[in-house]
Amino acid sequence: MRHSRIPSRVGKKANQIASKIVKDGVSPFALGGKRLPSLGGTISVPVMRRYRALFAAIDSAFEYLGCISHERYNKLQPESVTHPR
Repeated sequence: MRHSRIPSRVGKKANQIASKIVKDGVSPFALGGKRLPSLGGTISVPVMRRYRALFAAIDSAFEYLGCISHERYNKLQPESVTHPR
C-alpha cells in the first residue's frame, strides 16, 4: 500500500510527512498521529483533511506503509494492514 488513487498534491504532502518521520526522526505524534491498537499498533497521521498516512513502528523507527483516503481508513480491518518484519 503506497498511494492508491489519491490526488498528486496529497501524495506530495504524504511524502513530505513520511520524510520528516522516517528520515528526519520527527515523531508522528508531533504531527497529530495516533496509534491504532485495533490495527496492530499502526500509526495514522493526518494528511490534509481527507487522507491519512500510515506508519508501522519497528523497534525505535517508523516505516511508511502508504497513504489512504479517510473513507478507506474508516473501513480498515486488522488483516488489511501488512506490517513489514
